[in-house]
Amino acid sequence: MMEPLVNKDEHTFILRNVSVLDSGNYSCVYSFNKYSIRNVRASDYNSVQVQVTDDAPDFQPADIFGNTTVKAGEDIQLKCSMFGKRKSGDIHIYLCKNGVGIMMEPLHNRYQYTFILRNASVLDSGNYSCVSSFCKHPPKDVAASEHNSIQVQVTGIQLIKSAVLRSGRTIVKKGEDIELTCSISAPDKPQILHVFLCKDGLGKIYKSLYNQPYSHFSIKNVNLEDSGVYSCMYSSEKYDVSEVNDTERENSILIKVYGE
Repeated sequence: MMEPLVNKDEHTFILRNVSVLDSGNYSCVYSFNKYSIRNVRASDYNSVQVQVTDDAPDFQPADIFGNTTVKAGEDIQLKCSMFGKRKSGDIHIYLCKNGVGIMMEPLHNRYQYTFILRNASVLDSGNYSCVSSFCKHPPKDVAASEHNSIQVQVTGIQLIKSAVLRSGRTIVKKGEDIELTCSISAPDKPQILHVFLCKDGLGKIYKSLYNQPYSHFSIKNVNLEDSGVYSCMYSSEKYDVSEVNDTERENSILIKVYGE
């Protein structure tokens, strides 16, 4: 949610008719610029934990184990265990993030299950916990307190998305120049963007854009080693070029340099 503070020092946001899905960590940030809400990111520093409870919850806490620090692009493995707590009957185990269920697995005759969140991003950072139930619920309907939870922090690059890359020529003679253009058509983009030209998935050249929809890159006096797959990415955050890794290479272009 967003509200301009015109001649005000504070504003009260109201979430009406809440459900257990509204449980989570809430925090406030401000800016002199207006951004699309989906582009705003905030840490849980100085946040408050809001727990919306159901009238008749039937969930029981389970133990959770796993790595608390993961690099972006790696997998998060979290083990939910009912060892010493297992009762007879079919039990469903739920993995919860910030108090809300995100995944479910029937235990059958097992005492534990390892949930895997593949190709993690910084958005997967949060408090994770496990609960169990004899009843099967949609994960989104499961609410859990963050007692016995672990804090998982995903670190590293979080690029917004790939940009469209264009080139006048894809076959270039040795010694000539390559001219490439990255076009960004995302609505409600921030005024300042950081654009990265990648070769074979690795960051090569960096530029900052101010309220512009495209960026030009020139590679002068090319040689055979400049042949490769080029792609373009952008972010609202500034990173060192050496940190950027485009694993998906969307809208990429194959450039071939020929000659002796």
